[in-house]
Amino acid sequence: MFSRSAHLYDAIYSYKDYAAEAERLHGLVEARALDARSLLDVACGTGMHLGELRRWYEVEGVDVDPQLLAIARERLSGVPLHQADMTTLDLGRTFDVVTCLFSSIAYVRTPEGLVRATAALARHVAPGGLLVVEPWILPGGTTSCDAPLPRLGRPGQRRLAGDRGRARPSPRRRRPRWAGHTRRSGSRAG
Repeated sequence: MFSRSAHLYDAIYSYKDYAAEAERLHGLVEARALDARSLLDVACGTGMHLGELRRWYEVEGVDVDPQLLAIARERLSGVPLHQADMTTLDLGRTFDVVTCLFSSIAYVRTPEGLVRATAALARHVAPGGLLVVEPWILPGGTTSCDAPLPRLGRPGQRRLAGDRGRARPSPRRRRPRWAGHTRRSGSRAG
């Protein structure tokens, strides 16, 4: 993705307040996953969020771009970092919190890829854990965290008010096959 510009990545996004974003995310996690200790940041880039989030969590990062991971490794000594595609991610373990921030989910590009990526992220969430996907950056640099969530899912699924974005099957389906934006693991949808 950024193979030619990895060395410029932090300068390009220098307007971001990673510390404030990490504080906000930590507040979200505290409100929903009280005992969270481990966090996986998918599409971690140069590790700026991880650098802040490790104040509260044992962190690991994943990115598809080896040049961005090289910068993250310099910044985050001792933090496990993995090169992988979010649509096929399989680290063989779960985390209390899994994040995919800064519109990184948009790199998937197709509805099928979005389903695969979300399923891969959800497989890494421990029971009682939390999946946080920041879907879009809006004009003016604001995030969509406070905006209504776009509808994601397969045909026959609907979002329920107050459901924090979990996709639920329509009444005619017996079992859920996919979870949307924010998912608490351990509680079965449907």
